[in-house]
Amino acid sequence: MFKIFLYTFFLLTTTIYTSELPDEDWFRKHLYDRQEYLCYLEADKEWFACDLNNKDSLKKIFKRLLKSHNSIIIPVFPTVYSPGSNLTSDKPYFDTILNRAEIKENDKVLVVGSGTGADVWAAWLKSKTKVYALDINPIAVANTLATARIAKFPVNVIEADITKNELPSDFSDFDFVLWNMPVLNDPENHFNLSVPAEVFHDGDDGTILNQFLKRLPSLLKKKGKAIIWNTKKAADLVYYNKEIIPHGKFAICIIQMTN
Repeated sequence: MFKIFLYTFFLLTTTIYTSELPDEDWFRKHLYDRQEYLCYLEADKEWFACDLNNKDSLKKIFKRLLKSHNSIIIPVFPTVYSPGSNLTSDKPYFDTILNRAEIKENDKVLVVGSGTGADVWAAWLKSKTKVYALDINPIAVANTLATARIAKFPVNVIEADITKNELPSDFSDFDFVLWNMPVLNDPENHFNLSVPAEVFHDGDDGTILNQFLKRLPSLLKKKGKAIIWNTKKAADLVYYNKEIIPHGKFAICIIQMTN
């Protein structure tokens, strides 16, 4: 019953929010049957996320939910990366949004690769205004919209490839651009993944990073900032004014536009 309810919810929201559903072969390729379905998000003093894939996990998280001031439970749609699947790796990125980025009320924020909408929600908790978002995956666009509806915050999210597509005119003059980026491929640092990276549109041979950096000045206003989460090697390749905060093999890179 638990899975039937969520799958029905997924079908309804994707039908509403996307022009058409991908075909069955597309779903099989992207391993739609390996999702966790629900995820608990908490954004009080620091970030916490936990996948909820059975009744026991729901019971364990219930006490946290009652005590938390900023928490939600969101669906994780098929083919969309769950923010609760790797808390240790992703936590510094979300903590930076909440505590270090200095996002103020009414700041204009763009989230690239919005996925479930977890970082869109985190950005809205700081800006308290409409957040802009995009994702290459139409199912992720639907997932972001579902999260926005659950948490009751305004969002303008579109399906687009940040490295290729022209964006609407209002997708500009941002105070902040946020992206938990596809991991830069590095033969020296092999990352053990339970499923192939391409399932979640992950992995980068350097093309995505390079194209994003070229486009960044057209997205940010003067003195605007971009916050990206990638490998330490990727952060080293950023050629703008930057601050690198290393976390093992990964790093937060805070980019400052100076002109």
